[in-house]
Amino acid sequence: MFRVFREREQVEKEAGERTAILTEQASTDALTGIANRRVFDAQIRRDWAISERTQRPLSLILIDVDYFKQFNDQHGHLEGDDCLRAVADVLVACVKRPGDVVARYGGEEFAVILSDTDATGAQRVAENVRCSVEALAIQHGLSEVAAVVAVSAGTATTEHVSTGELIDLVRAADTALYEAKAAGRNLVTCVAV
Repeated sequence: MFRVFREREQVEKEAGERTAILTEQASTDALTGIANRRVFDAQIRRDWAISERTQRPLSLILIDVDYFKQFNDQHGHLEGDDCLRAVADVLVACVKRPGDVVARYGGEEFAVILSDTDATGAQRVAENVRCSVEALAIQHGLSEVAAVVAVSAGTATTEHVSTGELIDLVRAADTALYEAKAAGRNLVTCVAV
C-alpha cells in the first residue's frame, strides 16, 4: 500500500512539473523568451480594469525595429533572430518594475505595458529603449536612418480610463508609432488618450 502511495505521489509530481512547463511555453515567445501576444492581450485587459477602478494612469509603448526586413535580407534570418533577441534583452533591462510587461507583439514589433505610469514616464522609458538599442551598435548597412539597428516607438497614456475604451489606448499607441516612422524613424512619438 505504501508503495502505491509513493508511486501515485511521484506521478502527480511529474504531472505538475509537465503542467508548469506547458504553462511557461504557452506564455513565452519562443524566439525572444519574453511574454507572447497572448500574455500581452490578457495583461492589458487586467491593467485596464485596475486603472479604471483606481483612476491611475496606464501607458502603452509599441516599438518597431526600423528597416528590419532589409536587415534580414542583408544578414539572413539567423542574424535577424539574434537582433530580435538583443532588442528583447534591452527592453527587459529598460523596464525595471515587476508589474510592467514586455511582450513580443508580432514580427519585429514589441509592446510594453506600464501600469500607473504617466505620459512623461512612458516617454522616458521609450527614449531609454531607443537609445539603448542604438547603443548595441548592431551594424545595419541598409537602414536609411542609422548605420546600426534602431527602433521607432509610439507611446499612449490614458489618465482617466473611464473616459475611453481599451481599444482607444492600443490604437493611439499604434498611431504614435506610425507617426514616429513617418517622421523619419529612430524616434519616439507620444500621445495622450
